[in-house]
Formats: sequence, structure tokens, C-alpha cells
Amino acid sequence: MSEPAQEYDVIIIGAGVVGAMIARALSRYRLRVLLMDKAADVGEGTTKANTAIVHAGYDAKPGSLKARYNLAGNAMFDRLCADLEVDFDRCGSYVVGVSREDMETLEALRRRGLENGVPGLSLIDGEEMRRREPAVTPDTVGALYAETGGIVDPFDLCIAAAENAVLNGVEVALETEALDFVRDVDDSGRAAITGVVTNRGVYRSKWVVIAAGLWADELMHKAGLDGFQITPRKGEYFVLDRVAAEEMHSVLFPCPTPVSKGILVTRTIHGNVMLGPNACNVEDKEDVATTASGLNEVMTGALRLVPGLEPRHVIRTYAGLRAAGSTEDFVIEMPPDPVGLLVLAGIESPGLTASPAIAERV
Repeated sequence: MSEPAQEYDVIIIGAGVVGAMIARALSRYRLRVLLMDKAADVGEGTTKANTAIVHAGYDAKPGSLKARYNLAGNAMFDRLCADLEVDFDRCGSYVVGVSREDMETLEALRRRGLENGVPGLSLIDGEEMRRREPAVTPDTVGALYAETGGIVDPFDLCIAAAENAVLNGVEVALETEALDFVRDVDDSGRAAITGVVTNRGVYRSKWVVIAAGLWADELMHKAGLDGFQITPRKGEYFVLDRVAAEEMHSVLFPCPTPVSKGILVTRTIHGNVMLGPNACNVEDKEDVATTASGLNEVMTGALRLVPGLEPRHVIRTYAGLRAAGSTEDFVIEMPPDPVGLLVLAGIESPGLTASPAIAERV
């Protein structure tokens, strides 16, 4: 005989930083909430392998959900991290220009940031940039400074949000993979999602939130929502010893490309230096292997930005996957058919920054 289905008000599929933030936000209410993930711990996907930047918000297309939630989320980080006792440093960030064409790009980014409502943006010349960040390339002719940029540990943030949610009554089910949905008909005769079928049995719920990162599109398709596709985009990284951070104070970006903010050099919240990522679309949603060519691309790009970096200071390499959505924007939708479902998909960069604001919207 099968065990009886377990009943919840809300089930959140995906315990990355977005799912954990949602669980924390919902834990303020008198609801029975379940946060589930197929991994053995929270934050095991994109959350634990990204650039750990709290973005200012100048990069997103004006009017997009990325722009809206980046700006709102950024403003929440001081209070959020203080409440969760997570280290956060609003150290500022720079986009570095090395040519006249780059300076035109930086001015365009500044105008875009102003349109997005980003405070504290300014253009500085090369001499001032080298004074602020002595390690930057001597070819620097100017930079865009964003005073609201910052750094955080996304894994710590995810764990802290999930722990706070649990203390407030949220239940967590790890090693619990969502395989399908329970379908029914509501009182109005509309198709409805009323639960989740997992490898550990059936969990009934009034609402289901898909926050499954790279697998959000597959769950959408199982719910009958077609037309959206996620492409895994691999990014490879180096972590350098703390000695490399002696002349690094903040976050240095090159001028961006159409698919990436570029290979950056940043001090981490733990005092190391991180280089990366590159951007390479892959087919396998679990392909987090580093490659010789990819790491060479990262090191070459980083040395263009900070030529004094020493490869002998490398202590770790790793790769992560971003959930690049086919709409090139966040998907935050409550579909009319089936009812009882809220979909979050394509939450790539600036998803970490946007996560607390997305949670409030949910």
C-alpha cells in the first residue's frame, strides 16, 4: 500500500538561492511550505558556482525584468545580509576601457544604467582608475564606476536564507526529484496543478513554484507549457591565493560582449582573487568539467585586464553553468492554464542580485 500524499500550501521546486529566498519570504506567512531539491544540499547548482557579484544594474536592457529586479534586489542587500549575518561588501565595481571605442561603450552603459534608475554611476579617466586600482592594465584610458556594486558568498547566502526559512517553519526535502505534476480540475473547470510527483512519493499542494534553474524548462514542458528553452552556458574560473589580492580592492570588468559581461578580475568576500568566467554553450546540464582551452581563454582575458597576475598563485579551478533562457530575460509568470503554478525560468545573471526582489514578487 502506498503512503498517503503529503499536503502543503506551497511547494518550491529548486533550493538554489532563488528558491531559498522564496522559502524565506513565504515563511513570514501562515503557510505550510516545502522546499525541495534533487541534490543532497541546498545551493548545489548554479548558486555555488558563479561570480558572486552583486551587480549595480547598468547592463540589463531597460524595461526588462532583469533590469527591474536587479535594481530592486541590489537595494535590499545591506539589510538582507545584516539580517542573515552574511558577509557583504559594497566595494563598487568598474568596467575598464582601453580604447576610444571602449569609452563610447562605457558612455552607452552609463546612459543605460541611468535609464534603469541605477544610482552612483560615473565615468573616470585612466589616471584616476589606475590610482584607485593600481594593478589594472596601464593601457586603461577610463572606466565606468558603479558605487552600488558589491561582492558576497552566494553559497553562504543561500544556506542562511534556507536556515532562516526552516527556523520559521518551512520544511526541506533534499534528494527529492520532481518527476511530474499531479493534475486535477478546479471548481471552475480549469486544468490545475495540485501536487508534485517525486522519487519519494507524491506531495500535494495548492501552489507549486518552479525555481529549478537549468531544469526549469523541462518542468515547464511537463506542465504543458511549451515554447521556452534553456541552454546551459558554461563558465570557467580560477581562484587565486590571497596574496594576489594585495592590490585588488573591488570588481574589474572588461567592456562586455553580446553573450557575456566578459572575463573579470574580482576580489572575493573571503580575500582571494577570482578570474572568469568565459561563456560556452553546452548540451549537458551537468557538464561542469573545466577544459584546457577554456581556462587558457580565462587566464588570457584576465591578464589583459590585470597584467601582473601570477598563474603560480592559482589554488583552484572550477566551472559553473548558467541557465540561459530563449527569451533572453527572466521568466516570472503565473500561467492561466494550468492554474496553481508559478514559473521562474531563465534566472541567469543578475539572478543572484535579483533573488530577494524576485522572492518578494513571488
